Amino acid sequence: MNMMEIFFKRLQQAKEERTLADLARKAEVTPSGLTRALQGKQMLGLDKASAIIATWGGELVFPDENDPFAFNLEEFSFFPKISSQLAADGSFVIKYTQEKTQPFQKDWLEARQICSTKDAVLLDVINDFMQPILSVGDVVLIALKQKEIISGNLYAIRVGTEIQIRRLERLACGGIRIYCENNFYLPQEIHSCEELEIIGRVCWIGKIL
Repeated sequence: MNMMEIFFKRLQQAKEERTLADLARKAEVTPSGLTRALQGKQMLGLDKASAIIATWGGELVFPDENDPFAFNLEEFSFFPKISSQLAADGSFVIKYTQEKTQPFQKDWLEARQICSTKDAVLLDVINDFMQPILSVGDVVLIALKQKEIISGNLYAIRVGTEIQIRRLERLACGGIRIYCENNFYLPQEIHSCEELEIIGRVCWIGKIL
């Protein structure tokens, strides 16, 4: 049993003992957030995991394999965040930051065909186009090599000079519908993929608790 399995086993035990709400309060997270983490729908940051372990009397230590509450960094990958900007010649460029704060377990990544730290990036959500699925302040993980359009999936695409998240749908006529979850914004249709610059597919969403 690896360190993550031990951690989530203790979380599951807390849920069964009906102490999850008290644990969440002490760790300054929400019970729903811990529940989603147990269901595999959300990942906890290292600061949250450390706070939870502290309530058990443990300490998050790297990378002591003899500590049952230690996380082995070799089991995780970290990805840079990206943003977009205009170059001096007016062209569109992607800017990579050095910030790498969100850990992803390698087994989880490999199951989603992300085998290298060059295969994915993180992107902050900065607008309300995808409300209620995505809110301002949320973070998404984008699989850069997964650009084939699968109807109904979320993708990071270029919109003008920005990278934004949209849901894409293939049409019977061969075109593509691009739409937001927020009904305030109207969908757009294009004739072919050549008119669309896809950065990658969204494979994980980090919500603000």
